[in-house]
Amino acid sequence: MCRIARNPETRPVAVALLCVVLTMLINVSHPYLWGPDEPREAEIAREALTGRDFVTPHLCGLPFLEKPPLYYDMVAASFALTGRTTPPVARGVSVLLGCIMLSAVFFFGRIWGGNRRGLLAVLVLESMPQFYRYSHWILLDIGVGTFCTLALVAFAYLVFWAKDGQDRLVLFLFYMTTACAFLTKGVVGIFHILVIVGAFIILKRDWGILRRMLSSLSLLAFLVPVGIWIYFYYREGGICYLHELFINDVFGRFLRVRFELNGCHFYNTDLGNRASWYFYMQRISDMVGFALLFLPFTIWDGRKRLVKTLSATADRESDIFLFLIIWAFLPGILLSFSSIKEVSYVLPSYAGIAIMIGGWLDERLPHGSG
Repeated sequence: MCRIARNPETRPVAVALLCVVLTMLINVSHPYLWGPDEPREAEIAREALTGRDFVTPHLCGLPFLEKPPLYYDMVAASFALTGRTTPPVARGVSVLLGCIMLSAVFFFGRIWGGNRRGLLAVLVLESMPQFYRYSHWILLDIGVGTFCTLALVAFAYLVFWAKDGQDRLVLFLFYMTTACAFLTKGVVGIFHILVIVGAFIILKRDWGILRRMLSSLSLLAFLVPVGIWIYFYYREGGICYLHELFINDVFGRFLRVRFELNGCHFYNTDLGNRASWYFYMQRISDMVGFALLFLPFTIWDGRKRLVKTLSATADRESDIFLFLIIWAFLPGILLSFSSIKEVSYVLPSYAGIAIMIGGWLDERLPHGSG
């Protein structure tokens, strides 16, 4: 940021980014909790702090097994650091995560096409109503969006821009942020990462990428923290806790069917609300806001790149567009088959949409002479 500020040509970008950070602070200090989610999330974090149980979330003294504990532990840590258990302190965690997600989007845009492209991607993402909402609410979905975005940006850097000797560090960041996504929302938390990375490798038929990823010791950055948490989680609740985490919170939510296990019963498990298959198409204007005006043009102008990337004449630009198209749309298409749907489930895809539109705008807006 300092180098950007000292360069007269990029100083407007630094000023604009500062304005973005300042706008992210709006409406954080509201003294009351917004229903229905904020009271529940804040109370789980408070009980983690007072009960000193950072492995299993609790609500009203009962195990709350819908999600792993990372987001709640982060809010609990903010309570401990400030000495205050207030709504603004809790919301500060979501704002911080939102700013990190914006930073990851800026980094992708900047390394792809320069500071202006990164800034345009940031402005598009911040303008999305549901992104702004979730980055200002006490709700763990912004954690999933942020960690998935960081992991996908790390993967893109590995594939498109990494230099010799950088693989280990980039893969470490990829697996570490993937672990954070899992520890925020379980298997569902890493759904976007698995789908997008897997689809890109399959469509490109580049198995060398897969070998690089699986042969690296950086994989331990995922296996170790996730394995340690699952071990202590199992010690606290046994097979019942694992059944809730891997069966009901995955297959149960997808099918909206509760799978019972003898001897296991929990009182606060919510499988979610059933919605029609076209839910995400119906809500897309609410999700991405004015960015919807540019989205059709972005896709139409990129159709030739999309065809090119699947042929023998593919280049890096066409491959980047393929990656962004997958990131933006494939998870939402697959999640349309789920019985339950929420706009928060596709929050990681907002970043892909923003980067794609930011690139399209950068190519068409006039550049200054300087």
